[in-house]
Amino acid sequence: MEVLNSTNFSNFTTINSNKEYMSSAYSQKEPVLYYNEADPKQAKKKKIFTLSLIGASVLTTGALAVGIFKHKNPQKTKEAFEKLFKKSSSAIKDFNFKEKFSNLFSNIINVKDDLWDRFSKKTAHTPLFFIDKIGDKITGVYKKSQKITHGNKFNEIVKELNKNNDFNLKDFDSWFDDINKYMRGNFQEKRITKGLFNKEFAKSMLGDNIADKQLGVDWIKEQYLSLDGLDSKTKKLAEEYNNIIGTLLPKLRDINCGSAPTDLLTIITAAGGLGTAALTAKDKEERKSIIVNLGIPLIGTLAGSTYCTMKSLSGTKGLIYGAIIGQVASIGAKIVDKCLLQSKDEVNKTNYNA
Repeated sequence: MEVLNSTNFSNFTTINSNKEYMSSAYSQKEPVLYYNEADPKQAKKKKIFTLSLIGASVLTTGALAVGIFKHKNPQKTKEAFEKLFKKSSSAIKDFNFKEKFSNLFSNIINVKDDLWDRFSKKTAHTPLFFIDKIGDKITGVYKKSQKITHGNKFNEIVKELNKNNDFNLKDFDSWFDDINKYMRGNFQEKRITKGLFNKEFAKSMLGDNIADKQLGVDWIKEQYLSLDGLDSKTKKLAEEYNNIIGTLLPKLRDINCGSAPTDLLTIITAAGGLGTAALTAKDKEERKSIIVNLGIPLIGTLAGSTYCTMKSLSGTKGLIYGAIIGQVASIGAKIVDKCLLQSKDEVNKTNYNA
């Protein structure tokens, strides 16, 4: 047996880390890599790729700079910058973010509602006929809520406006029935989702409101009163009339696209999820926490949805208000849950001391 001495130890590689030990012990030709350590070859390729991108960026920037500063006259250079700025500002100004955002969410809601309505109509003569029946019932409730909310005010304004011989406006029930009949017939016959799913789908969703386009922009404009040539008192009444029309038309559009059944479906799904979570809780305390943290936001959402319906908040407005209600309810749930936990801790502490 060979005896180790100072000479033998001097032949060993200095071990400063586990990596060096593994490399020395197993005589690896390739360097030892840990699971979280980059492969040197891959790192080199990544470095080359990054440098290539930087180089391309520098060349592109340089080319642009040459194009801008090729004018020897400083005034022309200034004009080139001003022209570029004005063109960019104009493009940003023309792109109405608020309108695009509102149209996108309204389109998502209307498309979703129409797809469900198409499905429910196909169940009318099947064992699932109750889906369509329930949908019609809840839609009727939604429409009735609009009559209750706006009917009296609408009739008061119309009565005052009709005193002027230039106006011959219908009472609320007649106006409502005509508008509802036109919208319902239009959406049922043509369907806003018919032929929608093609290569232009994204463009259509980001464009103008699909349902409004189908109803007809000119038809929508005809529902409003012109304010031209009116005296101050009559103009104020006409503006109030137009405000009610501007609130009701989008809401009736959503209802006739099928918003009521999908709202009910959302509520049923959420309630079912809450019940399932509570039943599968491992103990009483967890069940109580689930009911508080999920139940309170759910109730808040239902209350918010009901309020949005009664106040005719449609599309993006309804979504924003619902999000606010849900957030407030969620914060309230956390506070309640925290109070319950503190109360439990105090009881446990008292029992322990006793």
